[in-house]
Amino acid sequence: MSRFGMKSSVGSVARRWVVALAVIGATPVWAEEKPAVGGAAAAAAPAKPEDVMAAKGLVKQGALWLTKEDAAMADDLRKFRLAKLAFDADTKKRVETEAKIKQAKSAVAQWEYQYRALNDKLSKGIADAFQHNKAVAEVNALASKIKEGEEFVKEREGEMGKFNASRETYITALVELSDKMEAATKAYEALAKDDEVTKALIVINDKAKPKNKLGPSADLTQNVALIKRQRGDVNSAIVRVTYEANTPHVDVTLNGKVTRSMILDSGASSIALTAASAKEIGLVPGPADPLIRMQLADGRLYDARRMMIKSVKVGQFLIEDVECAVLPATLVAAEDLLGGSFLKHFVYKLDPDAKELHLSQVKKK
Repeated sequence: MSRFGMKSSVGSVARRWVVALAVIGATPVWAEEKPAVGGAAAAAAPAKPEDVMAAKGLVKQGALWLTKEDAAMADDLRKFRLAKLAFDADTKKRVETEAKIKQAKSAVAQWEYQYRALNDKLSKGIADAFQHNKAVAEVNALASKIKEGEEFVKEREGEMGKFNASRETYITALVELSDKMEAATKAYEALAKDDEVTKALIVINDKAKPKNKLGPSADLTQNVALIKRQRGDVNSAIVRVTYEANTPHVDVTLNGKVTRSMILDSGASSIALTAASAKEIGLVPGPADPLIRMQLADGRLYDARRMMIKSVKVGQFLIEDVECAVLPATLVAAEDLLGGSFLKHFVYKLDPDAKELHLSQVKKK
């Protein structure tokens, strides 16, 4: 009750004054302020420490805060180990298959020499009918052996192509894993010096049990040295490629003294040299050198001679004792080819846009 005997309240009076002042456009300085909703007050609220860690690209695994690369490390390591197992198994098979191919080629070369010698003898004539028939039978037997030997070599070389797939998978997995580990290690070095991360962990650990820590994970710390060592066993380089009439060419040094621009032909089973290029490095084919059938880009078939180049160098890579096919001198328009007998030693990728040949090779133990 008011002193005049009237019921009233501060609230009702205040509401009337607010309404009155609102009508005349005034604002009572004593009017009660309500807290803002979703405005400046909300924006001023401190971020949760977990949000700070997430903003830094960290994810929580158990009591560890890890980079995204490190969080996926266990799966990446599993894939890498599977690739390494397949590569090791295929490497053993590769060595065995290469030995079989070498033996078969040697046998075929010997049979071809005997075949040519007998044919030459028959062409001159053998008076004795028995000896003549015997020579014919031997020629036919040798022809059969040569065919079987060539088919054997072709099948084994096909197997070699399969082995290349596991090598490529392994090198790719190794390089990618190594890069991820290096990136994660550098990230942790920076995060360890980040005041926001340090303060967020202090707040989190005020209540956390067990205490939270910044990574790395055990997968990273226990494997980074091993992966770095294995990465050191892989040589990688980029070789410049030039194009002539839309055909890729690379500079190749033969026997350490002659450099030629050669067509890069991944479809060719062997290096092919013109008679002139072969002669320049001291390769002059003779009748004792095995004949091999070559199909050139125009589709024509030619008999070439199989010989060995002492060394072939492309970029920083040097391969010794490389098989080649020396083309007949009659092929005056032929060009030198860099083919499979060199490329089989590498994982390679041609980037036509950048005009680059990417080569990677695992060091031999």
